[in-house]
Amino acid sequence: RYVRRTFEVQGEVAKAELRVTCDNEYVAYVNGKKIGGDATWNSVEVFDVAKHLIAGNNVLAFEARNQGGVAGLIAATGVDPILLAL
Repeated sequence: RYVRRTFEVQGEVAKAELRVTCDNEYVAYVNGKKIGGDATWNSVEVFDVAKHLIAGNNVLAFEARNQGGVAGLIAATGVDPILLAL
C-alpha cells in the first residue's frame, strides 16, 4: 500500500522530525527522496527531515507492506511550529 500526505510549510524550517512505526515494514519519502525505513513492527524510528523540506507544498509518502493479519502505519512530524499526524 501507498500512503501520501501533502502539507504546507511557510518559510525556512529550522527543525523537523518524522516519527514512524508500521506493521510490518515501510519505506518513507519526503518530497520524493527516500529518508529511511524499517521492518521491525514494534519500534518507532525518528528521522531528521528538516533538510528535505521546502517553503510551500511538501509531500510525505510511505510504501508500506503487511505480512498477514491486521496492519497499521502511524506517522507524525513535528515541523517547528506545526504538528502533522497521519
